[in-house]
Amino acid sequence: MREAKQVIEDEEKSKMRCSYAICLNLKQRHQQSKKAKKIVQDINEVLKIWRSNKVFHMDYMNFGSRMVTVKELMVALGDANFNMIGVWGMPGVGKTTLVSEIAKQVKEKNYSNRDAEPRSKKIQGEIADKLDLKLDKETPRGRADLLRVMLTEDNNKKILIILDDIWEKLDLDEIGIPRTGCKVVLTSRNKDVLSSEMGTQKDFGLEVLHKEEAWCLFEKLSGLSGDSLVDSNLRSKAIEVSTACAGLPLALVTVAKALKNKRLFEWEDALQKLRRPAPRNQKRMQEVIYSAIKLSYNHLESTELKSFFLFCAQHQYFSSNNYEDILKKCFGLRLFHGISTLEEARNRTYTLVVFPNLETLELSSIHSEEILLHNQHRATSSFKLTDPRFHNLCKLIVKGSGNLKYLLSSSTARFMVQLKYLYIEDCKVMEEVLLTEDLGEEEIIPKVLFPRLEDLVLKDLPVLKRFCVVSNIKFPSLKDMVIEKCPKLESFIFKPVSSGMTLSKELKEVNSEEISQTAMQPLFNEEVAFPNLESLLISHMPNLEIIWHDKFAPGSYMKLQSMDVQFCESLMNIFQVNMLSRFQSLESLVVGDCGSLQEIFELEGQEVTETRAVTVTQLKKLFMHRLPKLKRVWNKDPQETFSFTNLQQISVWKCESLKSLFPTSMARCLKQLDDLRIAECGIEEIIEQEEGAKEDARFVFPKLTLLILRELSKLKWFYRGVHTSEWPLLKTFEVSGSNEIQTFASKNYRIQEQDEQSQLETSIQQPLFLVEEVVFPNLETLELSSIHSEEILLHNQHRAISSFRLTDPRFQNLRNLTGTLFPNLEALTLGGNYKMKEIQRDQLFEECLYKLKVLHVIDYVAASDWIAFLKRLHSLEKLFVKSSSWEEIFPYKELFNMENHATILPKLRKLELSELPMLTHLWKEDTQPSLMFHNLENLKVLICDKLKNLVPSSVSFQNLTNLEICKCHGLINLVTSSTAKSLVQLKKMSVSECERITEVVAGEGGEASEVITFTQLTYLKLDCLPNLSSFCSISYSFEFPSLEEVIVRQCPEMKTFSHGALGTPKLERVQATQEDEWHWKANLNTTIHWLWKSKYNTTTQ
Repeated sequence: MREAKQVIEDEEKSKMRCSYAICLNLKQRHQQSKKAKKIVQDINEVLKIWRSNKVFHMDYMNFGSRMVTVKELMVALGDANFNMIGVWGMPGVGKTTLVSEIAKQVKEKNYSNRDAEPRSKKIQGEIADKLDLKLDKETPRGRADLLRVMLTEDNNKKILIILDDIWEKLDLDEIGIPRTGCKVVLTSRNKDVLSSEMGTQKDFGLEVLHKEEAWCLFEKLSGLSGDSLVDSNLRSKAIEVSTACAGLPLALVTVAKALKNKRLFEWEDALQKLRRPAPRNQKRMQEVIYSAIKLSYNHLESTELKSFFLFCAQHQYFSSNNYEDILKKCFGLRLFHGISTLEEARNRTYTLVVFPNLETLELSSIHSEEILLHNQHRATSSFKLTDPRFHNLCKLIVKGSGNLKYLLSSSTARFMVQLKYLYIEDCKVMEEVLLTEDLGEEEIIPKVLFPRLEDLVLKDLPVLKRFCVVSNIKFPSLKDMVIEKCPKLESFIFKPVSSGMTLSKELKEVNSEEISQTAMQPLFNEEVAFPNLESLLISHMPNLEIIWHDKFAPGSYMKLQSMDVQFCESLMNIFQVNMLSRFQSLESLVVGDCGSLQEIFELEGQEVTETRAVTVTQLKKLFMHRLPKLKRVWNKDPQETFSFTNLQQISVWKCESLKSLFPTSMARCLKQLDDLRIAECGIEEIIEQEEGAKEDARFVFPKLTLLILRELSKLKWFYRGVHTSEWPLLKTFEVSGSNEIQTFASKNYRIQEQDEQSQLETSIQQPLFLVEEVVFPNLETLELSSIHSEEILLHNQHRAISSFRLTDPRFQNLRNLTGTLFPNLEALTLGGNYKMKEIQRDQLFEECLYKLKVLHVIDYVAASDWIAFLKRLHSLEKLFVKSSSWEEIFPYKELFNMENHATILPKLRKLELSELPMLTHLWKEDTQPSLMFHNLENLKVLICDKLKNLVPSSVSFQNLTNLEICKCHGLINLVTSSTAKSLVQLKKMSVSECERITEVVAGEGGEASEVITFTQLTYLKLDCLPNLSSFCSISYSFEFPSLEEVIVRQCPEMKTFSHGALGTPKLERVQATQEDEWHWKANLNTTIHWLWKSKYNTTTQ
């Protein structure tokens, strides 16, 4: 700004003439011009950097990993329990950028934020400047007292102070920052500085960017984003460079900006420097990155630690070198001061290499045989985390490691007392997770293993045989366990044959195959305890035959709430006798795709004593899917032993061998059942009749709202004996594909075993429903299809049903569809050979359809009294007709023989006709104007091959907004000019795949000067119309004031849009193919002709 001002002030001097007063001072003007040009370039460069930084900030903060942290940090700031919050992470990870975003957001929430860099006096000054105050005290304490007063004097003012990049403890009292009354956010590279020394109440760790986020940021800043012309080799190299930046935002931004618009060899050179840096030849790109790293190195607490760090880095200690060799070299080179013995050197090394803050360790694609080797008890192909180094490790993830046969040694596991999450996936040769060692009797594996472990995932481990070999082990905190795709896993904890075999040489000499061939063990035996396990998933275990042992470790599985068993082909049952009392906390059980499973609960052999109390289970959700050999859910009636009164959801699907679902005693107790679905099963009866039953059964389902019985081809009875049932809250009920069903709900109606002839006779007489009182008082949706029953309902007091559906053509002999009232009926579907007079013969039928809003007509329905039927539908809003052989939807004679025919369907808003092969007219042409479609808004006609005329010319569509016609090959035109004039509300018109149509609007012999205006039409589609020549063959004038989108595809005869005047003020494009770009040539007619000429006029080719 100062330079620019100087140039302006010198402008007057440049206007001075030379001493001869003949010419201007050209030399001085030239100098001023150069200065001004340089200033403009500098300003542009600053603006460019500012915009780039702004783009980086916006993109960086929009990443999911950062948005989550910002959101959680903002929540913490709003929590009155947190006054001091920390943000920590490695250099260049984006801590300053993140807290800058926090500062921006708190300003919007009426906070007053103060940013400051650490240093007591400087902090005081920066905060005072932000408050526009003067600290006129001389001593640090005086300045602190004054500042404290300023920050706390206004209780209504929210103040946030951000102290960025602190390296050591700051005394906030000495600075003058109060502990209460304002919020303080601190950032540091060291978590201990925040939590231990500064006493932060909540800390947020900032990790490097995920791979996808890193590439997204790098691609945009390097100028590669959206550039399809970038060479593939360059893009591939850019991905490698981005990966080499390891997700570090500072590195990504610096490298991306430095390589923007650079050539391939420069990218390759940069990649080499990133992989093998040479500090002596650093360029600006590398200086920024390495300065941040160097700063962290300079803050290592001792010269000794710096030397050891450089030595390890030089020898690549953290890859594959032998730990003993490193130890000896450090000792030999006298790297450690005051050390005289090898044992002292070992202890010092342990002290230096400890990672006290390491909480998460993720290892992916590790192919080395040994990593971070222990100094003793070395085992081939094992990965051992050295004992004291990872004592704070909370999360360990290992993926895709091809050579690891064992993950941990028992000596290592003893020290992992903070581990909460263990995830192992895709380790192709891993046989055991924990390798037991011969440590002697005094150092055996502790009885409590991983005391804080909460989550354990073992996934895709094809040769894993066991977790470990040990006796009496306990996982006291484990809550969630997943075992998936471990086909060789036979026993989670292998129980040694003899106690002396546990950790001796004897065990190591036993071949793993020999261990597997010993007596078959269950997946979980009494040697392992899970006292707090809440969720268990077992999946894709084809060789698993038994899950549980008949004996359990004390307290195990008492808290298990959710269990999911999938794709265990050899499994025979889930729970065996005398087990259920242990699993009484189980709330959800899902079993699927277990080809050999015959029972869920094996209760045979359960001892029943008079003094034993009934065990009430907490099971709420029971799903059984694709179990082809499942014969029974309970192989014995659990009455007097177990109660399942808490069941809420039951779903049974594709269980072909299942004959019944509930024992009688269970069905009586389903007081909480809300959702019952049974589909594609071999079920003959829902409730199995108990042997020797003499009394009538009564079943009440007080909370059931959804009941679906679908494709149960063998279903005959709900309950075979005399019974009553009550369904007070049932809202949705579907029975479909149950061809042998005889009765479903009956009162005082006995079904007995009959011979074949008696069954045939009885089936003709028995109704599907025979009820003598209201059993479905709240039913809203009823669907009945594919059922062999002549009488669907026989009753005169059935109320409050709001949706009734019959969709199968086999209801050809239907009688007495309704002798009942449906005062709230809203949706009705009729399918089959109905005679309307029989359907509506009840004198109160009109009242029952009074609220009907939706009507579906499927297949043939006799039309002899169709119009009289429609006349009763005063509230109908939607009409769907499908797969019928009607020639007319609204028969002309019946319609116009009635008085006041215009009142038919007064509220109809949607009409959809589909798959009507014989339909020729909605109704035949007449000379009388009709108001039937006065309120129609949507009209769709699909696959009506013989349709000749859509509507008569007298029909007005003044409220129609959407019109869609497809595959109606009999149409020559769509509407007449009279009807077209009424389409003032039409917004969307689509005509496609109509082979004979030649024009959309047909003339009626009127004046060619007529103007037809489609006021609201915005979208017009004419697609695959081989004979369409124009929108209208008459020279009418057409106005489309709102038209913005026109699609004309595969119309080879269309050379022009229309022959008269044409107005499309908003239209600027036409699409000719689905993949094509939009085209425009001056106006719509010219564009259509140009498209025809370029695509179909072969004479010009």
